[in-house]
Amino acid sequence: MTTLKNRMTIAWKAAMGIFSDKALETAGTLIGGMIGGGGAPPIRGTQQYMKAYSTMPWVRGIAGKIAYAVAATPWTLSVVRERGQQRAMKDARLQYGSREQRKQLMKARREQAEITEITTHPLLDLLNDANSFHTGLNLRKLSMIYLDLVGDCFWLKQRNALGAPVAAWPIPPHWISKVPTASEPYYDLNSQGTRFRIDDSEMLWMSDSNPDNPYSRGVGHMQAVSDELEIGEYGQKMVKQVFFNMARPDLLVMPKEGMLQEAEVDRLEQRWTQATQGFWRAFRPFFMRKAVEVKVFEQNFQNIQMTQLQDHQRDTIMQTFGIPPEIMGVLSSSNRATIEAAEYLFMEYVVIPRLEFLRQQLQSRMVPEYDERLILDYVAPTRSDKSLELDAAKAAPWALSMDEWRELQGFAQKEDGSGSVHMIPANLFPVNQVQEQELEFEDVDEVEPLQLTSLSNQELVTMRRLVEKTRR
Repeated sequence: MTTLKNRMTIAWKAAMGIFSDKALETAGTLIGGMIGGGGAPPIRGTQQYMKAYSTMPWVRGIAGKIAYAVAATPWTLSVVRERGQQRAMKDARLQYGSREQRKQLMKARREQAEITEITTHPLLDLLNDANSFHTGLNLRKLSMIYLDLVGDCFWLKQRNALGAPVAAWPIPPHWISKVPTASEPYYDLNSQGTRFRIDDSEMLWMSDSNPDNPYSRGVGHMQAVSDELEIGEYGQKMVKQVFFNMARPDLLVMPKEGMLQEAEVDRLEQRWTQATQGFWRAFRPFFMRKAVEVKVFEQNFQNIQMTQLQDHQRDTIMQTFGIPPEIMGVLSSSNRATIEAAEYLFMEYVVIPRLEFLRQQLQSRMVPEYDERLILDYVAPTRSDKSLELDAAKAAPWALSMDEWRELQGFAQKEDGSGSVHMIPANLFPVNQVQEQELEFEDVDEVEPLQLTSLSNQELVTMRRLVEKTRR
């Protein structure tokens, strides 16, 4: 019996190239048999999770905001060329390295003029135009919603006459009833009662792997928060039902003694309604000729702590998606500092990890369809930390020019060029360059105070520094 450990060992040895062709075929069969989980269908409830985006407010709000931020990020395409030559070369560090590594290498290569940005390419057209029905923004937004909700995203490729993908069609995950296996390398797509068989090479499958079975369908956030979402949804439906029809009256009016005839009940109901119904009749007294008892039926939502329950479910959902509460307008526990930091945290820890996932998938599985030397990247949407920038500027205010201070304050630069000066802290006078000048004094302590009035500002600053050095 072949255990999972043995399978992984076989896969590793196959990757290291120490197997014969027969052994490689065996390893491929063993590993390939696990991929796709036997042509796994969608996880139960996938379609309901998709519909939740249209019916559950918090799903729409959170998933939609994340998806739009990811989709609105522009993409770039570039290639590395050898120094002094036009021949392109492959650089795996720029293609598959971490974000920080790519950033540093890109900067170094740009300084050496070794990076050429490509502005016209079929892949860029695909990402920006998607297909004849969807725009690129729609394609990227839908893709992120699919990945966030259920962990699977499928693109059906449309090729040109040369075989290169020129369009992509998003396929809802619950339409894919079967994913490829080693023995059956195709997808089964069921849409509106029609079944299509699509070759493995014609579909891009991006999946957030399920740790329980990384060779089968992906897993999204909806599986983790489905109970919390349903509790919130059922709570709202209960409140709606109370206002719509609870099949019970608010008041019960009955005689204290005896029994009223049906005709008397009808007359009493008519009189009661005419005399009390409507806001303009509020607080008016109602007089009766016979003693009656009025029983009030109350519905107190405080007893079931509806508000506290909904707040708890909301916080759990936001924490699962990793979104700061301020981004969703939840400011009950916020202050100015947390509000200013919320956008930075949202971009840095929510949007960028998702962009990295998409970039890795597209770089590995779409770029080789065109040219394996191409480098796909995105323009990082991280917002600068204004508080940190201001604190750093305050620590050394003379390090920034007047124009740089104006930029921090949201003003334009001086058109006449006068904003290029720096303000020295001593007396805040403008200089074009910060430099020290040495004044020759035989004994600084013997300088008469009246002599200082004839010195320039620059000389005063230099003299102050000399005095400080002498006293040390």
